[in-house]
Amino acid sequence: MKINLVMIVRNEERSLERCLKSAEHLVDDIIIADTGSADRTKEIARNAGALVLEYEWNDDFSAARNFALDHSDGDWNLVLDADETLRPYTRKGLEERISRLWAAYGQAWMGAITRYDSYHDGDGISVSTMNSRTQGLSVIPFCWRRTTTGISAVIKGRGTCPT
Repeated sequence: MKINLVMIVRNEERSLERCLKSAEHLVDDIIIADTGSADRTKEIARNAGALVLEYEWNDDFSAARNFALDHSDGDWNLVLDADETLRPYTRKGLEERISRLWAAYGQAWMGAITRYDSYHDGDGISVSTMNSRTQGLSVIPFCWRRTTTGISAVIKGRGTCPT
């Protein structure tokens, strides 16, 4: 099973490295579509071994995401925003979960995400969680397919994001 990380980015030098480190052990390749960064974003991505593609921004997140997906040869594509990080998970666990859920539900798979946000405030670190459900193709429990809003997803093959 080949799993690739697919991202669209622009001026993400503050968060990209952390994001990539959280996912690199789960994926075979990293494909990044850069929409015009003027900082060190592309350098950070290349240092992480990513294929960095130039994409001229046209105010359409779905088109940019589809451009990046078109360059992936993964059986599955993990889609993240640069300011997202994954909680600890193993590649073996990810493959087992994808295989089990795909075998059980196939195209009708209903997935869910628990979003875990932590941030510094005046009292230290605050944490919030949000449980959501989504219906669509091939969603794993910690990811969501609504990529037009920048929420992470795992998409079967070269699935296309809605435009």
